[in-house]
Amino acid sequence: MLSMQVFHAWEICHMCLACCMCARNKSGGGLVVALYRGFDFPIEEGVHQNFFIDQPRKPKDVDSGVHEYADKWFFEKINVYARSSTIICSTDMGQALEYTGYSGILTRIIPLGEAVFIYSKMVRDFVDVNYDLDCFCPQSVSDWLESKSYCAVHDVSLIDSDFQGEVMVFCREFSVVRCNGESDLHPRSPVGVI
Repeated sequence: MLSMQVFHAWEICHMCLACCMCARNKSGGGLVVALYRGFDFPIEEGVHQNFFIDQPRKPKDVDSGVHEYADKWFFEKINVYARSSTIICSTDMGQALEYTGYSGILTRIIPLGEAVFIYSKMVRDFVDVNYDLDCFCPQSVSDWLESKSYCAVHDVSLIDSDFQGEVMVFCREFSVVRCNGESDLHPRSPVGVI
């Protein structure tokens, strides 16, 4: 159990109807999204602890106030500090590649154990908040987030396979696999998480 970070499916559905539609649309076999992350520093393949749980992420591309307001908003809605304690990934390999910098690495992220996947079909990259808001005050950030209909699901297969964008993954540990130009879609794994 992820202590207070995990919530029940009915609580998710109160957050947005879109997650319920995702669950109905994804029943049965098919393809699930792969999760990519561009690390801007060298990282070894293998299993890693979620280092953002003990050392929360500091924003690089978003105003620190916006980051803090958004973090509080996510915690109030789903009990996860989504901007500071998650592994921020993308279903789009190209988008993840943009975050590797000069000495980084493009990887696939495979959450191990229980995980929460947080995303909005309307947000390709949270950095869009920089361009969408005129005022970086708490109410503007809250209104922006409310308008984006964020979903939180416990199974990556519930994310629409055609979604291309940011997914914030809360998990205690994850596996890192170097990318080698593979496709964005992969056959469903036996456990439903790839």
